[in-house]
Amino acid sequence: MRKLTQSESSVVRTLGNLIADDVLRSQFLLDINEVEVTDESPDGSRLLFHLPDVQLPPYRGQDSFRGRDGFPVEGKLLDADGEFIDVYFYHVNGRMFELELLRPDGQSILNPNWTSFTAK
Repeated sequence: MRKLTQSESSVVRTLGNLIADDVLRSQFLLDINEVEVTDESPDGSRLLFHLPDVQLPPYRGQDSFRGRDGFPVEGKLLDADGEFIDVYFYHVNGRMFELELLRPDGQSILNPNWTSFTAK
C-alpha cells in the first residue's frame, strides 16, 4: 500500500468536494487524510482505497458518489497520447472504495496527465 501522490490526491479531493450528500462528503473529508491505495492494474487504471480500522462488508458491488445534479461524480483527463480518459469514483457503504480510469477507445492507460483533470 502507498499514499496517494499529490496529483492523485488533488483529483480525488476535487471529486470528493462534489459529493452532494453532506454526511458522505463529511466522511470523505475525514477519510482522505488517512487513506492509502493499492494499484490493482499494471497500467494504473484502478486504485483501491484502504482506510485504517475500516472493514468493508463482503463485496457486493460499488456505487458512484452522486453530485448535486444527481449524476455520478466523475471527471476526465488526458493520457500521454492526448486521448481522453474517463475518471470514475466509487464507494461502498459511503466509504471510499475505488478510483477507476478508462479510455473510451478501450486501449490501456499510458501515463495519465493528472493536471489536465476536469470534473464532468
